[in-house]
Amino acid sequence: MNKFKILIATMLLATLSYSKDSFKNYADMCEISDSQECANHSDEVRNLQIALNSDKSLVTELKIDGKWGEKTHKAVQNFQEKHHITPALGYVGSKTKAKLATVFKGVKLPKVIVSNTTSSNCYADFKKKTNLKKSFKVFKDRSLLTKANGKNTHIKVDVSEQRVRLYVDGKVALCSPCTTGAKRKLEPNT
Repeated sequence: MNKFKILIATMLLATLSYSKDSFKNYADMCEISDSQECANHSDEVRNLQIALNSDKSLVTELKIDGKWGEKTHKAVQNFQEKHHITPALGYVGSKTKAKLATVFKGVKLPKVIVSNTTSSNCYADFKKKTNLKKSFKVFKDRSLLTKANGKNTHIKVDVSEQRVRLYVDGKVALCSPCTTGAKRKLEPNT
Protein backbone atom coordinates (compact mmCIF):
# COMPACT_ATOMS: atom_id res chain seq x y z
CA MET A 1 0.00 0.00 0.00
CA ASN A 2 2.87 2.40 0.76
CA LYS A 3 4.33 1.87 -2.72
CA PHE A 4 0.96 2.82 -4.23
CA LYS A 5 0.83 6.06 -2.20
CA ILE A 6 4.40 6.93 -3.16
CA LEU A 7 3.60 6.30 -6.83
CA ILE A 8 0.49 8.52 -6.69
CA ALA A 9 2.40 11.29 -4.89
CA THR A 10 5.22 11.13 -7.45
CA MET A 11 2.79 11.31 -10.36
CA LEU A 12 0.99 14.26 -8.77
CA LEU A 13 4.24 16.17 -8.23
CA ALA A 14 5.38 15.45 -11.79
CA THR A 15 2.06 16.75 -13.13
CA LEU A 16 2.25 19.91 -11.04
CA SER A 17 5.83 20.64 -12.10
CA TYR A 18 4.96 20.17 -15.77
CA SER A 19 1.93 22.44 -15.59
CA LYS A 20 4.06 25.23 -14.10
CA ASP A 21 4.55 28.15 -16.49
CA SER A 22 7.91 27.71 -18.18
CA PHE A 23 9.19 29.07 -21.46
CA LYS A 24 10.25 25.52 -22.37
CA ASN A 25 6.57 24.56 -22.71
CA TYR A 26 5.71 27.51 -24.97
CA ALA A 27 5.31 27.29 -28.71
CA ASP A 28 8.07 28.68 -30.93
CA MET A 29 7.69 32.39 -31.68
CA CYS A 30 8.84 34.45 -34.62
CA GLU A 31 7.65 36.91 -37.21
CA ILE A 32 4.58 35.80 -39.13
CA SER A 33 5.54 34.63 -42.60
CA ASP A 34 4.76 31.76 -44.94
CA SER A 35 8.25 30.29 -44.69
CA GLN A 36 8.51 30.04 -40.89
CA GLU A 37 6.50 27.80 -38.60
CA CYS A 38 5.20 29.95 -35.77
CA ALA A 39 2.53 29.78 -33.15
CA ASN A 40 2.36 33.29 -31.74
CA HIS A 41 -0.02 32.74 -28.83
CA SER A 42 -0.66 36.20 -27.36
CA ASP A 43 -0.30 35.09 -23.71
CA GLU A 44 3.07 33.51 -24.46
CA VAL A 45 4.28 36.61 -26.32
CA ARG A 46 3.04 38.81 -23.46
CA ASN A 47 5.02 36.77 -20.92
CA LEU A 48 8.08 36.97 -23.15
CA GLN A 49 7.71 40.75 -23.25
CA ILE A 50 7.33 40.92 -19.44
CA ALA A 51 10.45 38.80 -18.95
CA LEU A 52 12.55 40.79 -21.44
CA ASN A 53 11.46 44.07 -19.82
CA SER A 54 12.53 42.75 -16.41
CA ASP A 55 16.14 42.40 -17.62
CA LYS A 56 17.47 45.92 -17.12
CA SER A 57 20.71 45.16 -19.00
CA LEU A 58 18.77 44.66 -22.24
CA VAL A 59 17.34 48.23 -22.06
CA THR A 60 14.04 47.27 -23.64
CA GLU A 61 10.84 49.19 -23.21
CA LEU A 62 8.46 46.76 -24.82
CA LYS A 63 4.76 47.42 -24.81
CA ILE A 64 3.14 44.48 -23.00
CA ASP A 65 0.46 43.81 -25.61
CA GLY A 66 1.00 40.15 -26.54
CA LYS A 67 1.66 41.03 -30.18
CA TRP A 68 4.82 39.97 -31.94
CA GLY A 69 6.41 43.00 -33.55
CA GLU A 70 9.73 44.48 -34.61
CA LYS A 71 10.60 45.69 -31.08
CA THR A 72 9.96 42.27 -29.56
CA HIS A 73 11.97 40.67 -32.36
CA LYS A 74 14.90 43.05 -31.70
CA ALA A 75 14.71 42.47 -27.93
CA VAL A 76 14.92 38.71 -28.51
CA GLN A 77 17.95 39.25 -30.77
CA ASN A 78 19.63 41.32 -28.02
CA PHE A 79 18.85 38.59 -25.46
CA GLN A 80 20.34 35.95 -27.79
CA GLU A 81 23.50 38.00 -28.35
CA LYS A 82 23.91 38.64 -24.61
CA HIS A 83 23.62 34.90 -23.84
CA HIS A 84 25.68 33.75 -26.86
CA ILE A 85 22.82 31.94 -28.60
CA THR A 86 23.77 31.61 -32.24
CA PRO A 87 22.54 32.46 -34.72
CA ALA A 88 20.88 35.48 -33.08
CA LEU A 89 17.99 35.80 -35.51
CA GLY A 90 15.27 36.82 -33.05
CA TYR A 91 13.49 33.48 -33.48
CA VAL A 92 12.39 31.93 -30.16
CA GLY A 93 13.21 28.27 -30.65
CA SER A 94 14.25 25.52 -28.26
CA LYS A 95 17.68 26.99 -27.34
CA THR A 96 16.24 30.43 -26.60
CA LYS A 97 13.28 28.99 -24.66
CA ALA A 98 15.63 26.92 -22.48
CA LYS A 99 17.76 29.99 -21.72
CA LEU A 100 14.67 32.14 -21.03
CA ALA A 101 13.42 29.50 -18.58
CA THR A 102 16.68 29.55 -16.60
CA VAL A 103 17.37 33.32 -16.72
CA PHE A 104 13.83 34.39 -15.80
CA LYS A 105 13.07 31.56 -13.36
CA GLY A 106 12.22 33.99 -10.53
CA VAL A 107 10.05 36.37 -12.60
CA LYS A 108 6.34 36.12 -11.79
CA LEU A 109 4.41 35.67 -15.02
CA PRO A 110 0.65 35.46 -15.56
CA LYS A 111 -0.62 31.97 -16.33
CA VAL A 112 -0.86 31.18 -20.03
CA ILE A 113 -4.38 30.14 -20.93
CA VAL A 114 -4.55 28.19 -24.14
CA SER A 115 -8.08 27.43 -25.20
CA ASN A 116 -8.84 23.74 -25.51
CA THR A 117 -10.43 23.91 -28.91
CA THR A 118 -10.67 20.73 -30.87
CA SER A 119 -8.46 20.06 -33.84
CA SER A 120 -11.31 20.52 -36.31
CA ASN A 121 -12.00 24.03 -34.95
CA CYS A 122 -8.32 24.93 -35.14
CA TYR A 123 -8.06 23.55 -38.65
CA ALA A 124 -11.32 25.30 -39.56
CA ASP A 125 -9.79 28.60 -38.38
CA PHE A 126 -6.66 27.87 -40.40
CA LYS A 127 -8.79 27.16 -43.49
CA LYS A 128 -10.75 30.41 -43.06
CA LYS A 129 -7.62 32.53 -42.78
CA THR A 130 -5.55 30.79 -45.46
CA ASN A 131 -5.96 30.53 -49.20
CA LEU A 132 -5.03 26.85 -49.38
CA LYS A 133 -4.44 26.89 -53.14
CA LYS A 134 -1.89 29.73 -53.02
CA SER A 135 -0.36 29.67 -49.53
CA PHE A 136 2.69 27.75 -48.38
CA LYS A 137 1.55 27.85 -44.75
CA VAL A 138 1.59 24.60 -42.82
CA PHE A 139 -1.01 23.66 -40.20
CA LYS A 140 0.17 21.49 -37.29
CA ASP A 141 -1.80 20.23 -34.32
CA ARG A 142 1.03 19.17 -32.02
CA SER A 143 -1.22 17.39 -29.54
CA LEU A 144 -2.66 15.18 -32.28
CA LEU A 145 0.77 14.57 -33.81
CA THR A 146 2.06 13.18 -30.51
CA LYS A 147 -0.78 10.62 -30.56
CA ALA A 148 0.00 9.47 -34.11
CA ASN A 149 0.95 5.86 -34.79
CA GLY A 150 0.60 3.57 -37.77
CA LYS A 151 -2.83 2.36 -36.73
CA ASN A 152 -4.69 5.64 -36.20
CA THR A 153 -3.31 7.70 -39.11
CA HIS A 154 -4.01 8.08 -42.79
CA ILE A 155 -3.01 10.56 -45.48
CA LYS A 156 -5.15 12.26 -48.11
CA VAL A 157 -3.84 14.23 -51.06
CA ASP A 158 -6.08 16.93 -52.52
CA VAL A 159 -4.99 17.46 -56.12
CA SER A 160 -7.24 20.50 -56.67
CA GLU A 161 -5.64 22.40 -53.75
CA GLN A 162 -2.19 20.77 -54.05
CA ARG A 163 -2.35 19.92 -50.34
CA VAL A 164 -1.58 16.81 -48.33
CA ARG A 165 -3.35 16.17 -45.03
CA LEU A 166 -2.37 13.79 -42.25
CA TYR A 167 -5.33 12.58 -40.24
CA VAL A 168 -4.95 11.23 -36.70
CA ASP A 169 -8.06 9.60 -35.27
CA GLY A 170 -10.09 11.14 -38.10
CA LYS A 171 -8.95 14.73 -37.36
CA VAL A 172 -6.54 16.88 -39.39
CA ALA A 173 -3.20 16.90 -37.56
CA LEU A 174 -1.08 18.29 -40.41
CA CYS A 175 -1.91 20.12 -43.62
CA SER A 176 0.93 21.03 -45.95
CA PRO A 177 1.38 22.13 -49.56
CA CYS A 178 2.57 19.46 -51.99
CA THR A 179 3.23 18.98 -55.67
CA THR A 180 1.43 16.08 -57.29
CA GLY A 181 2.88 16.51 -60.77
CA ALA A 182 2.80 18.68 -63.83
CA LYS A 183 -0.25 18.92 -66.10
CA ARG A 184 0.28 17.64 -69.61
CA LYS A 185 -2.03 17.44 -72.59
CA LEU A 186 -2.47 13.68 -72.38
CA GLU A 187 -2.66 13.46 -68.58
CA PRO A 188 -5.68 15.36 -67.25
CA ASN A 189 -6.13 15.77 -63.49
CA THR A 190 -2.51 15.07 -62.59
